Amino acid sequence: MVDVQESIELNDTGSFRVRHALVEDAHKSVTYLEDILRDPMSSIADLDEMLLDVHRQREHLRRVNVHPHACALIAEHNNEVIGFLSLEPGKRRKIKHVVEIGMSVREDWRGRGVGKALLDYVIRWVSEREGIRKFTLNVFSENHAAIKLYKGAGFVVEGRLADQIHLNGHYQDLVLMALNLK
Repeated sequence: MVDVQESIELNDTGSFRVRHALVEDAHKSVTYLEDILRDPMSSIADLDEMLLDVHRQREHLRRVNVHPHACALIAEHNNEVIGFLSLEPGKRRKIKHVVEIGMSVREDWRGRGVGKALLDYVIRWVSEREGIRKFTLNVFSENHAAIKLYKGAGFVVEGRLADQIHLNGHYQDLVLMALNLK
């Protein structure tokens, strides 16, 4: 069964939908992630540092889909992935109530509501589960649009790692943000 959010209609851009990623989405999610990682502002990892392949992604999606506190979401338009969100719970007992978000949106779809739709979806999904009390995420300090988006969803800055990111010849902070549910 595919858990699908109703399609979101946008006046100038058409429509997109947000849904849980399935094992069958491994190929198109790898293609998407390869494209995203070519943008140095999108992740702390560079494309050549990642081990992206369809088999690994298939296994990852299989694991995520059976874990009660993990999920992978895709936003898609015309059967193409335009956004991706992963939600991973803490691996140790003392932090299993905390889930970490990793999210990206294809550059040509940024500022069009895709990130907000992914966040809204995952916040609703988590609110239907027992045992999760907190979301966390990391964002580059110079990614002002993402910080604004997260603040709009209720996230607050919990800390900064000064000069944590070295990019394009200069350093920037990594901002730690969180949303407490209870």
